[in-house]
Amino acid sequence: MDFGSFTGRQKVLAVWNVADTANAFYACVDVNIGGTGTGGGDNGGTPGGGDGDGGTGEPGACSVPLWSTEAVYSGGDTVSYDGHTWRAKWWVQGDKPGTTGDWGVWEDLGACA
Repeated sequence: MDFGSFTGRQKVLAVWNVADTANAFYACVDVNIGGTGTGGGDNGGTPGGGDGDGGTGEPGACSVPLWSTEAVYSGGDTVSYDGHTWRAKWWVQGDKPGTTGDWGVWEDLGACA
C-alpha cells in the first residue's frame, strides 16, 4: 500500500462495502510507516517540560522548525517541541504539542534524531 509522504505512526481506516447492500465492515489499524517494527511504546520522552518557547530540545537536535504559540499550522505540518517531532492532524493555533491527548490535534512522531 502506498502511503505517499506519510511516515511515522498513523491510523488507517479501512472500509469494505458489501456489494448491492447498504452494509459495510470497518477496521481501524495503527501502523508505523517506515518504522523498525520493534513494538509499541515510546522511549520515555526527554527530561524537563515545555515552557512555551518551542521546547527544551538541544538547538539543532530537530530537523523541523520549533513550535510557536503564534504560528498557524495546517494538517500535515511538522514542528519540534520538547525534544520530539510532532505533526498537526488539522488546522491549529496555540495548542501545545503533547497536551491534547491521543485524539487531539498533534501526533507525536517520536524523539528528534
